[in-house]
Amino acid sequence: MSSESKLWHHVTNPEAARVLNNPVVFRFLQPFLDRENTVGIAAKAAGMTNVQMFRHVKQFLVLGLLEITRLETRAGKPIKHYRSVAPGFFVPFALLPSETLEAELLTQDNFWRQRLARGIAAIARDAMSTGGSYFFRNDQGDIRKVTGRSGGLNVLPENVTPNTSLTPVWSDWSVVMLEPEDAQEFYQDMAELFKRYKARHARMKGRPYLMRTAMAPLCEDDAKAIPML
Repeated sequence: MSSESKLWHHVTNPEAARVLNNPVVFRFLQPFLDRENTVGIAAKAAGMTNVQMFRHVKQFLVLGLLEITRLETRAGKPIKHYRSVAPGFFVPFALLPSETLEAELLTQDNFWRQRLARGIAAIARDAMSTGGSYFFRNDQGDIRKVTGRSGGLNVLPENVTPNTSLTPVWSDWSVVMLEPEDAQEFYQDMAELFKRYKARHARMKGRPYLMRTAMAPLCEDDAKAIPML
């Protein structure tokens, strides 16, 4: 067996593909992904009862996503330990229910977009009278639209003065002209920045923030139609 096949389990079951692409359900598989756990420990980590977690575990076993790794003997019924069948899973787009890849990506994206909007709206409710959108030209001459609050935007060191007393919120879509080498450099810079702050997540302290990073070349028709915001 190749090292590649040991690392990735290629999913062939459409139902397993649906489960892995459902963020709510996938959360219950995470305690077992590339690590061994019992139902009790996983349930505690997920903030649910053992009975609720066991229902998900049974589903994951049937779908071939989990396996029993060992039995821990004790007085009474042995405790089962579970682990994902591989360190990671690969789900082909062809298994997903949407007719096109574009539709599938939008379906997946909407789950997180709704929660981002909900988070921004919650901040805005706390200071509705001061919330809004900034429209301006930055120091580089680019037109910008950024969500924030009056009195300072804790987002970008541009024309809007940061206000460190406010909870930082960033909701921003930008069209940027980049040469291929600039796009590659931006990609690498963002990857390093993401890794730096993601490492702090291991401490599990502070407030959870929803973070979204994305970059793709615009299709020709979209490039003509979308303003440079």
